[in-house]
Amino acid sequence: MIVQQEELAKYLGKNDLSSLEGRVNSNTLKNIRRCEEISCREYNLPVIDYLFLKHQQQNRSLRQLAKEVGVSPPTLKKIFDNYRLPTLTTAEATRQNWQDSDFRARNAEA
Repeated sequence: MIVQQEELAKYLGKNDLSSLEGRVNSNTLKNIRRCEEISCREYNLPVIDYLFLKHQQQNRSLRQLAKEVGVSPPTLKKIFDNYRLPTLTTAEATRQNWQDSDFRARNAEA
């Protein structure tokens, strides 16, 4: 589901990582916390907000984000579900990406 700009605030601030304990394995939680150090330092955002905004505003797929964090895509989906964060469908993400001229240029030959 594409969340409109004016609706994004409703989904932000759900960053209590302790709610993930027991729901994901310890290595996943360690990777999320490592990513949080980077997201807080570089973007001044808690990790869950950072991942959600990158997914919604930059059309980054869950697969790309999972790779960045060091978890599997199904695990990242589980984390989004835990915080009740909407995810883009493949069709939505693809449609949004193809509207970007830089993306079209990079992928025109593929």
